[in-house]
Amino acid sequence: LGGKCVLITGGGGTIGSEIARQVALCKPSRLVCLGRRAEPLLSIQDELRRQNADVEVSTEVCDVRERNRLAAAFAYHHPNIIFHTAARKDIVPTESDPAETVLVNIKGTINVVELTVANNADMLLFTSSIKAFRPACVMGVTKRIGELIISDAAQSPGKIFCTLRLNNVLESSGGVQS
Repeated sequence: LGGKCVLITGGGGTIGSEIARQVALCKPSRLVCLGRRAEPLLSIQDELRRQNADVEVSTEVCDVRERNRLAAAFAYHHPNIIFHTAARKDIVPTESDPAETVLVNIKGTINVVELTVANNADMLLFTSSIKAFRPACVMGVTKRIGELIISDAAQSPGKIFCTLRLNNVLESSGGVQS
């Protein structure tokens, strides 16, 4: 990660912001937090700049469903490594609006994967969920499809595409509370 440009989708969320904190410690050349809500992005940007003055931190307000805006962010920043954490993960909202969940979790993942390839990035890590194992809900099904998209992309020679399944995130918005 050191000396590389790292882009994190969902960079203002619970998972994305924690990944950003950890990546910043590795001294990337640039750390880009991308998400659809400005307030949490600016909050993590301020925190990262205070704690890592020697790391260039940028934000991009962009929804992964919006391919043209996402493509512009990739073209501007030229990321080497992408952590794709943007997703609809909370069970109640995903079940009540499955079409939105499909757009974000599947179409968004396709967009990120295609732009990773088109921009010749070295690596993409996709955060999935244990709910993708024998999925019984919309979120689980869409995350499983995301895993299959990543698995297909992993056939690209010289590139690293991998998936990390996460359990419930304690104290996250919509997560299990301790």
